[in-house]
Amino acid sequence: MLAFYLTSLALTAGVVLFSFQGISDVAGFPWLVLVLAVFMLLLQPLLNWYNRRIELAADEAALKLSNNPQAFIGLMTKLTDQNLIEAEPGKWTEILFYDHPTYNERVKLAYK
Repeated sequence: MLAFYLTSLALTAGVVLFSFQGISDVAGFPWLVLVLAVFMLLLQPLLNWYNRRIELAADEAALKLSNNPQAFIGLMTKLTDQNLIEAEPGKWTEILFYDHPTYNERVKLAYK
C-alpha cells in the first residue's frame, strides 16, 4: 500500500513539475517509468534478501528429505561450475544482485 501511495505522490509531483494535463496525460508515461524504475532499484536489495531466505529454507528442506549432504554439495558444486558462479562473491555484490544463497552458504548449511 505504501508503494502505491508513494507512486501516487510522485506522479502528482510530476504533473506539477512538468505541467502535464493531469495524472492520466500520456506525456507523463516516461515519468511513470522513471518513478517505477527508481522504486524497483531501491527495493531490489530487500527482495533479493527475502528470496535468499526462501531459497535457504528450500535447501534445508531438501537436505532434510534427502538426508544426503554429500549429494547436495556435489550438486551445488556442479551447478556453480556449470553456471560460472562465484563461490563467494563480495558482500555488496551479494546484496545487490544475488537472489539465491551463495555456494559457500549452501555448503555450510549441508555441513550443519
